Amino acid sequence: GQEADEIAKTMIPKDSVMRISEPFLKIFRDGTRGIRVDNPDDVQIINPRSTNGEIRGDREKLLRKAKDEGNKLFAKRWYHAASEIYLGALRKDDLIPTLLSNRAQTSIKMNDWATALCDASASLTLRPDSEKTWDRYHKALTELGVKDAEKRLCNNIGKLRSVMLEVFTSESEICYNDDDGETEDNPEKIKADANEQYKLRNFEPAYRLYSRALCKAGGTTRAILSNWSQCSLYLNAQHDAIAASAASLRIVPEDKPVYRLAKSFALIGEP
Repeated sequence: GQEADEIAKTMIPKDSVMRISEPFLKIFRDGTRGIRVDNPDDVQIINPRSTNGEIRGDREKLLRKAKDEGNKLFAKRWYHAASEIYLGALRKDDLIPTLLSNRAQTSIKMNDWATALCDASASLTLRPDSEKTWDRYHKALTELGVKDAEKRLCNNIGKLRSVMLEVFTSESEICYNDDDGETEDNPEKIKADANEQYKLRNFEPAYRLYSRALCKAGGTTRAILSNWSQCSLYLNAQHDAIAASAASLRIVPEDKPVYRLAKSFALIGEP
């Protein structure tokens, strides 16, 4: 249908290369020939302009385009389609989850386990297949008293929720502005400076620089996360709404994601 066509045009740009594991050729009811795919993981889409499916210099342009396309679908109340566009764009952005993961590691070095857990969680929302970030997530969980994350997480969920909510909704300034004397605007350069400070074991300056890079680079990503959380609320996907709102708050604290986070918790019966 029309909704599927809108998704396909965005997810599979013109001139893209498609790799399909064990394709199944078939003739459809209307007589046309095609390929049937039962598992989406069997399909890989490669943008011909870049082996990574993304041009680093066009990162912001690509994110803005996806946000606008998702917003158009949202306006038509095609929430599933809009969510697919938003999530597809988020999965292609490597810079923001890297900054969040690196900042989580910096917090670990400063023994700030709650902040580390929140940043690692936000990073995993964007890039769930990062083993390094999962290690940082489990490290923070352990230090917060959850020794066996798989067996005891449910028993500690109340404690963890209150600890994480305090960080996520904190009024503390995680988005540092230009009043602190820094003038660099390139987030990649700021990230490199943060990495250098981390290597020198200057963890507080590293944390501030990672936060600055997130502010400079994360505006569109934050907006996409916020929009995805709103779609999830309409679709009654409350846990997706919680993840998206919480991740948005770790980039730039704003009122909308706080409201959506609170609403999501209320809808699943959590105080």
